[in-house]
Amino acid sequence: MLHFDDRLGRPSRDLHIVVGVLLLQQLHDLSDAATVEALTFNRAWHHALDVRVEADCYFCE
Repeated sequence: MLHFDDRLGRPSRDLHIVVGVLLLQQLHDLSDAATVEALTFNRAWHHALDVRVEADCYFCE
């Protein structure tokens, strides 16, 4: 997994989570706000995306 430089920024998101979120957003025809809410609170999305770290549940619109 690629990371940004430790001195210049935070680690990047797992690619599979980002792509999975975009796929689920299109599949369910959700707005950006609804997608962020679903990722944050929907346990089914966590399971589907194999989210194991709580920090991976928070995205900015």
